[in-house]
Amino acid sequence: MTTALTHSHLAKPAACGLCLILMFLGSWTADSAVLALVDLPGNYVSLRLVTLLAYGLVFAALVFARGHFTTNTPLLHNPSLIRSCRFALAGGALLLAIGCVCLLGLHEITPHWLLLVFALLIKSAGPVLSITALVLFAALRPRYAVKAAVFSYALAFFGECLLRLLFEAVSADPAPVLIVGALLLCAGCFVASRTLTSLAHESDAEGAQRSSANDAPQSLPGNAAPQNSLFLQSVAQFSTSRGSVIKALVFIGATALMLGFMKSGASSGNSVSLLAAVIVLIALGAMAFCLERVDMRALFVSAVVCLSAALLLEPVIGLLGAGISRTLADTATILFEIFIWVVAVALVRASHNAPLRAASVRFATVIGHTIGTVVAVAALTLSLSFSEAVQTASFALLFVYIILLIVFSRNVPNPDQPGESNSSAERAEPPATPATAHDLTYWTAPCELLADEHALTPRETEVLIQLAQGRDLAFMENKFVLSRNTVKMHVRNVYAKLGVYSKQEVIDLVDQARARGV
Repeated sequence: MTTALTHSHLAKPAACGLCLILMFLGSWTADSAVLALVDLPGNYVSLRLVTLLAYGLVFAALVFARGHFTTNTPLLHNPSLIRSCRFALAGGALLLAIGCVCLLGLHEITPHWLLLVFALLIKSAGPVLSITALVLFAALRPRYAVKAAVFSYALAFFGECLLRLLFEAVSADPAPVLIVGALLLCAGCFVASRTLTSLAHESDAEGAQRSSANDAPQSLPGNAAPQNSLFLQSVAQFSTSRGSVIKALVFIGATALMLGFMKSGASSGNSVSLLAAVIVLIALGAMAFCLERVDMRALFVSAVVCLSAALLLEPVIGLLGAGISRTLADTATILFEIFIWVVAVALVRASHNAPLRAASVRFATVIGHTIGTVVAVAALTLSLSFSEAVQTASFALLFVYIILLIVFSRNVPNPDQPGESNSSAERAEPPATPATAHDLTYWTAPCELLADEHALTPRETEVLIQLAQGRDLAFMENKFVLSRNTVKMHVRNVYAKLGVYSKQEVIDLVDQARARGV
């Protein structure tokens, strides 16, 4: 693998990660400044409702324009869609600037309803930027997308803690804090716009060979998504199933509800602690840089364990130290946020309408955050007359969430069957080994490693996965809905890039990659 290729593989995830860091740092900083600068009715609840309205408006706009964004080619291969995204980013940054100027200049003489309008303008950049960031992450190879998301998210939480401590140390006024948040968001919009254009140019160059063979590049299928847990496997199998998409969105919303409750006064306050941010940054940074793949199953289980311990064992843990329970809750918050983002990337990768799918995921997340905030505030209010209200609400939410998790983890679909195995040729084809029916990562992990090492295109990676399982040309022709000549062309390209001359040599290479610990 050449040095240029290595730099390219590192530069794209780094750019996407920087976009995510700037987006969340800017949003969190701006939110805290708005709350400190003006007295909104309902305080944090009002800000959450304004955020919900902002995401709802963007979601409605994308639903209205869904015909324009639905395509058989990825977003990054459509120049008009690229221009639309860049225009939306520029418009969001402009509305953000207008909202900041109005709020800073008129907040002392403006009625409450107009303050909410200014807050809505400030929140305008967030939805557009987060949707674009999801699309950018979905354009990366799965392994790089997961690592970039994990490390960048952890770094964003750590950066937010440092910024908060810095503003407290210098006793910064809300006005400069708001300006800093706005500048971070504008920088995120700029980085997203440049990265979008850069990835589009690379995708155009990569797709030239496919276009010459009349094989229009398609949105990446669900089996290209990160596959590190049974639940993530089931989430990824929704490209032809609306019910599966709804199921994944409900799970994301339920997880976000727990986070909204935890971050709004029940246990952790409105920000995570520095200790939790440092612990997660060190642990996930080591995983991202030292391991071939980040184990999403371990990440999710760790989040559930930390959350359960923080809520159920708080009386016992409190005897060991006053801050241990909060650290556990904050650690769970960070891990859940990262998991939501990774699942969201998998959802967007499998869609033919990436912007609308990204908007759906972010809207579901914000709905969950808002409901969780309302429940937390209501529990705190009830605690004035019923001292155990917060703890009771915590137990109830955790119980419901675990039941929901059990229900969603049942009946994980066979990866070889949903939506893509309708032809008689596919039904007659037995799985190559028992592992294919239960563990899709058995095939995708070593194949994606080989794809990274030999610069295979997304379609060639899919063909490699099928070759590794012993599939023939007829099977791939039906599976990918391609002509026989196009399938042969992809097979020849895979052989040439891997330096092999037969299917058995491909299988041997994949076995060697698997033996290396992928």
